[in-house]
Amino acid sequence: YTLDFITAGVYIIMALILFTDHFSFPILAVGCFIIGTIESVYFVAYQSFYPLLITEGNYSKAYSIASTLETLTMVMVPVSALVYNSMGIVPLFLINAASYFIAAVMETRIDAEEKYIETQKNDKSDMVGGKRFIADFKEGMKYLISEKGLLAVAVYFTFSAFAGGATGSVTLP
Repeated sequence: YTLDFITAGVYIIMALILFTDHFSFPILAVGCFIIGTIESVYFVAYQSFYPLLITEGNYSKAYSIASTLETLTMVMVPVSALVYNSMGIVPLFLINAASYFIAAVMETRIDAEEKYIETQKNDKSDMVGGKRFIADFKEGMKYLISEKGLLAVAVYFTFSAFAGGATGSVTLP
């Protein structure tokens, strides 16, 4: 939820900058970089935390609902275009800020046991920070390579993410 609070703040700052006519491309680029970085971290956190919130036996139902909601959010693309054409970009930034703020407040209410984090806290080994990340990354890659089907899906999503990111970067300007 911290990332959502930060994102809400970035959108408010961007709206204020644009509202006061202090726009500059470097500021926009920095804002986009911050938001993109947060989204990358958030995506990984979401993908690893979401399964912990689902009760046993409800995985397919939960993922179906999440998939449907993600698809329905595409309806907002033409709505955003209408708002942009009629009122400009500042209201869109404010809507994003409000949406992220509401999401962050709601996420503070999630109460789930994160056994992995507790295990990491109780680990008395000398691996911390970057060393822990590298060890976890290697362990994850070893597992991924051993599971051919999962590896194929991961490769597909890697290329899909790069293509989507490139498309988003080109269409934004």
